[in-house]
Amino acid sequence: MAKRFKLINVRIRVAVISERLRQSILRQDTHNVHLRHGCSSCKEVKTLMSAYHLLCDAMNQANAFYGNLLLASIFFTFIDITESIYFLLLFFHKEENALFHIGAFIFSDASFLVLVALSSSGVSEAAGETAPLIRKQINMELSSDLREQLKSSLLQLLNKRVEFSAAGFFQINKQTITSMAAAVTTYLVIMIQF
Repeated sequence: MAKRFKLINVRIRVAVISERLRQSILRQDTHNVHLRHGCSSCKEVKTLMSAYHLLCDAMNQANAFYGNLLLASIFFTFIDITESIYFLLLFFHKEENALFHIGAFIFSDASFLVLVALSSSGVSEAAGETAPLIRKQINMELSSDLREQLKSSLLQLLNKRVEFSAAGFFQINKQTITSMAAAVTTYLVIMIQF
């Protein structure tokens, strides 16, 4: 999904640039009457924004479908990592063979959490780049039709929040990793004291 959002952003940028080129050609050569008809970039931006909204809907459906599964997976992985690190510290000098297996288990669980957080964060970041991109494009020298289409698109993006969540309890992004690392450390300090 992140690639699709990035592709839409690139296509919006290309549509605006092509409209700017068309406008500069019109200013330089007044004999090109065939270039004056309609705003093809307006139609393209409208189509791209429709694709953007369809991607947002698909992401929301995926979020609804996988939200509970993500919550359970993240919760149990968090518990597994906390327990594994505790046992790693407990058996640190006793069983060297077990340390390797526990370390591999911790690495695989941590890798899972990092991949989930980075992929969902990538989608959110790619979708979030669209509104600033449109704001920058509106400030350029454009036809009034394209400027109005971009303003309309920007107004539609004001209420769009594209983020994955774990069944609505918390957002899944890069900050989730640091929060979980802090929580694991806190729980380990508490468990080691007993």
